[in-house]
Amino acid sequence: MPQDPGHWLFQAEAKQQGQRGYRNWPLDLTLAYIHENPGKAKLFQAFDGKESVAAVLILCHGTSASYHVSHSTDQGRALSAHNLLMWQAMNWLATKGYTGGSGPDQYRRCLWAGPF
Repeated sequence: MPQDPGHWLFQAEAKQQGQRGYRNWPLDLTLAYIHENPGKAKLFQAFDGKESVAAVLILCHGTSASYHVSHSTDQGRALSAHNLLMWQAMNWLATKGYTGGSGPDQYRRCLWAGPF
């Protein structure tokens, strides 16, 4: 993940926070996390041609990971790009050993709703 406060995902998130009246971590805190934890902030992006249409930022910590921030453009929503990125993120996390807790059973409970 680039340590760039001007990255389109951060700009879109800031605009959306204002429109919807919520607050996320301050951008400086997210950038500090990325700086202090090299390789632990994973950005997944979807493109329509050369245009970025969706992005998901995952923060990894220990054996767990957190869905930190995401955004989809109108075109990204039309293409269900966020769903694709979430699937890619889940698969990537599983291959890297991020279990979300003490073992695979807990990992499945975190990712998929339903009885286990």
